[in-house]
Amino acid sequence: MAGEATGSSSSAIEGLSAAVHAATYRAERSDLTEEAWVLEPPDVAALLKKIRERGVSLEEYAGASPLYGVKTGFNEAFLIDTATRDQLVGDDPKAADIIKPYLRGQDIGRWLPEWNGLWMIFARRGIDIEEYPSVLRHLESFRTQLEPKPANWQPPKKDAKWPGRKAGSYRWYEIQDAVDYFEDFDRPKVLLRRIAFYAQVCTDQGQYMVNDSALILPTVDEWIVA
Repeated sequence: MAGEATGSSSSAIEGLSAAVHAATYRAERSDLTEEAWVLEPPDVAALLKKIRERGVSLEEYAGASPLYGVKTGFNEAFLIDTATRDQLVGDDPKAADIIKPYLRGQDIGRWLPEWNGLWMIFARRGIDIEEYPSVLRHLESFRTQLEPKPANWQPPKKDAKWPGRKAGSYRWYEIQDAVDYFEDFDRPKVLLRRIAFYAQVCTDQGQYMVNDSALILPTVDEWIVA
């Protein structure tokens, strides 16, 4: 039995080795540039190159550049469910002005999005958070995790890590990354899932924001989706 097990193991290793060898291809050093790498077999890489050289890019066709969804730096504080949203708005109706419905990448399907009752506290840079007391109280409960790392911070002991967000010029209650194009979320646009096995693209008439697992293309050209 032991001999049989050893033989089976050797066969499996030989089979794996053969599979790896069959799938191996040479990557030319000249292909490893500052541009995005294409780690594909030569025939696939050649096809992609041909498409890029002869085709029209999405950015060129649409006349607009894809824009990243919102990166909060700490989703647990800024991304909330409907029950939390209703409580915050019930305590302070004005909070509705900065709590927006949002989509994740997985909510973006072909043709139409599927909203799952999720909301984003969009506390963009420069916001006067004291105008929204219920939101301020909510964010206060996460303040330690929301504080930006000071430029001069030194760990109090070896291997200690900063408990908050990365260094930056934002205030503790603000979304981590500047979203200077925030007005584009309120306009008709095309939504694109960032990671998918096949294209997941749909339109939105300005109803939703998206998080950083998706992109938006600020255009009203619905032919792009087709």
